[in-house]
Amino acid sequence: MNAREEFSAALAVTAVGTGLGFASGRTQAVFCTQTGRASWIGAVFAALAFGLLAAMLAHLKRRTGAERFPGVYRRLLGCHAGGLIGGLYAAALVVAGALLLASAAKTGALVLPLRNAALWGALAALLLAGWIAVLGLRALEAVGGAYLLLLLLLEAALWIFGRDPDPSRLQFAVDLRLRDSVAAALALGLLSACMSTALSAGVAVRACTGRTGPWGFGLFCALLFLLVNLAGNAALRCRCDEILSLRTPFAALAAQWGTTGFFICAGMTFLGTSVALAGVFLSLLRRKNGRCGARRDVKF
Repeated sequence: MNAREEFSAALAVTAVGTGLGFASGRTQAVFCTQTGRASWIGAVFAALAFGLLAAMLAHLKRRTGAERFPGVYRRLLGCHAGGLIGGLYAAALVVAGALLLASAAKTGALVLPLRNAALWGALAALLLAGWIAVLGLRALEAVGGAYLLLLLLLEAALWIFGRDPDPSRLQFAVDLRLRDSVAAALALGLLSACMSTALSAGVAVRACTGRTGPWGFGLFCALLFLLVNLAGNAALRCRCDEILSLRTPFAALAAQWGTTGFFICAGMTFLGTSVALAGVFLSLLRRKNGRCGARRDVKF
């Protein structure tokens, strides 16, 4: 077991998995906070599921010796079935990349005082993500670690100092139909973990090596995912229910800080989007030319 290597890999994987929607608070609002008091159960269950899925990916990496996520299925199921699954996964990553670029474009349109600001925002995310991907996993681990730290600090600040937006601007009411539903909290937590795993699975296979212990790696992923979920849920739970229906709840909570708060939230959203997009690029890049490798079983 190499705890430092496992933690570094977990930083990259968790950063990519939380890159879409977490920095704005939208994901926590939809998949966690809307269940009320049961949201704490959902947050813990989501982290547990994310950690177990990450450990499973690390185990499959050690068992097959594959360098990329589609290679895991090729070596387990054969070239044809594995190739089909790999193609479907690549298509899913392309869709995820399009969503990430759309998020960067929206951020650029809101922040940049330029013509075609949305296009410039998407281009900036492409350049930053491409730069991280070219530098490799070490760069993704460093930038991803910085992103997770800043996200946790933002969530903590919003939890302690954040305030509800001006009630006069919230001309609607919210009825939380899933409030205090444990079953809904568990289902939404599992769905959140699966979505984050799907986005980061390719990075997990690349980041894990023969020295990466599956259980240690999964534990670090679970702890990081739990911290992000708990801090975000705490920031949203102590505010009015109407905040949960907004597209960017964190930006609304930071409105008391004026323009500074808006730019902080926008910058975090852009950084998270770029990190996740870099993970998509790394997942799609090939290391070897060969399509099918020999299966290699490793017992541990």
